Order: sequence, then C-alpha cells, then structure tokens
Amino acid sequence: MLFWFSILLILSLPMYSSPISLGAILVLTSSTFVGMMALYSSWWYSYILFLVYIGGLLVLFIYVCLISSNYPFFGSAELIMLSFISSGLTYLISIKPYSKSFLGPSLFNMGEMLVNNFFLWVFVGLAVLLLILLLVVVRSSGAGAISIK
Repeated sequence: MLFWFSILLILSLPMYSSPISLGAILVLTSSTFVGMMALYSSWWYSYILFLVYIGGLLVLFIYVCLISSNYPFFGSAELIMLSFISSGLTYLISIKPYSKSFLGPSLFNMGEMLVNNFFLWVFVGLAVLLLILLLVVVRSSGAGAISIK
C-alpha cells in the first residue's frame, strides 16, 4: 500500500504550485519509497539513501525558494481533504500483522535482494520521480527550453 500512496503523491505534484507544498510532497514521496525499501530490504541502505535524497532536496528547495522568493502560499481545502482521506484509506487497507522477519533477512543475502525484480521497480520509480521533479522545477522557474505560454 505504500507503493500506491507514493503513486498518489506523485500524481498530485502538478496540483501544487508553491515551493513549500512541492517540498512537502517531495519529502513525503521520498520517505514512502525509503520506507518500502526499509521493509523489504536492508534498513541501513534505505537510511543512507534517505539522507542523500533529503540533502539533494534541500539544495533543490533552496534554489526554488531563491527563484520565487515572494510567491504566496495558498492551500486549498479540497486538496487537504483529499490528502487526509486518501492517507486514511491507505492506512486502513494496509493494516496487517508483520512477520518475524520485519527488519529484513540476514546480512549475508542483503546484496542479492537489491537486484530482485521488486527493487528494480523501486529504483525505476525513483528515477522517474527525479525526472518528473526536474521537469516541474524547470517549468515552474520559467528557465530552460520548456515553457508554457
């Protein structure tokens, strides 16, 4: 269910226009991807990935805030209610007991699990997320070859 929640967050990215809301969605999306990796793989790899990703997001967030420094932040009630309802439904659907191997398998086969088919899709999802974020930042800043009139 974390996967569907992260897909919902990614699809809601074009609805937001202020840097604060975009940064919050990025942090939530990265934490859901890292949470998926922590549940199914090693926790230390996901922790290091989270630290690197948040560091990059901070640089990106500072850059976007410097470009649009006086941009007003308006939150709509519909988007807030949609996010609360979708997160509540996702939580209710995903309630299930965890197995005894909650923190992952032994340390000897952690590297083998990273090449698993499931984690390949997680890495592809992260790459697609980074490409979408690059397009959103370039489009919102008004610089570059992509411009909407």
